[in-house]
Amino acid sequence: TAERRAGGRRRQLHGATASALAPRVARRAFPLGDGAKIRLFLDTADEAEWDRLLPLGFFYGVTTNPVLLERAGLPCSLETAERLFKKAVSFPGIQEVMFQAWGASTEKLVASARNLKRLPENLGRVVVKLPLTREGVRAAAELRESDPSCKLCMTTCYSATQGFVAAGLGADYIAPYLGRMGDLGMDGIEECYSLQATVGGPNGDVWRNKSAEPGGADTLTRSLRTSTRVLVASIRSAQQMVSLVGRGLDTFTFSPKICDELLDVEAT
Repeated sequence: TAERRAGGRRRQLHGATASALAPRVARRAFPLGDGAKIRLFLDTADEAEWDRLLPLGFFYGVTTNPVLLERAGLPCSLETAERLFKKAVSFPGIQEVMFQAWGASTEKLVASARNLKRLPENLGRVVVKLPLTREGVRAAAELRESDPSCKLCMTTCYSATQGFVAAGLGADYIAPYLGRMGDLGMDGIEECYSLQATVGGPNGDVWRNKSAEPGGADTLTRSLRTSTRVLVASIRSAQQMVSLVGRGLDTFTFSPKICDELLDVEAT
């Protein structure tokens, strides 16, 4: 009836008015949760490079380690980590900062990791890196037992089989060293594929593998779904990232040089 149509129009107008008056919520460069499918990290402790590249807004976080700190002329200390953390999270989109725990024994690794976890205003944004050594694995297990909220990245990965260790620990990340695998004569790309199929990550998926034989049948690969993301490190070219994305990998840390390669496309 005419009365019902008029009531419907009034409801529509009321909805439109309410929508227009509702406060606008700022969009995050990387939404929290499973919506953050791709994660890109800048792999450097050089603050001049941070100032140059992080304002671009497409990085999810920053990764550092003792070697990168040394290259930047910075001491590997809790004071350095605290200052760098405060600066990193001041840039748009930065949601995680990774620091590597230091110490030759399990006890020292656990002590430095706990100090990193306690950085002021952490709010779940500090990720502690631990090596995939026996000492590092024991440290990770102890940290998980005492504080399940501690975010962990198991690093110095050179084999897909190490993915079982990281997934068993419930680590948030495992970092294979792609370029260094190649230096050792390994097929780093294939090893990263295998690692992804082993742990899958929270975005575990199915992808199609094209047959190498003309007229051959394609095959489907299904990765597991665990809490562990494969964070590919030691990347030597942007094209390596393109190859890896095609097989389900979605998390990368790379140097300023690779970042410039992504940005400086001559035709553009």
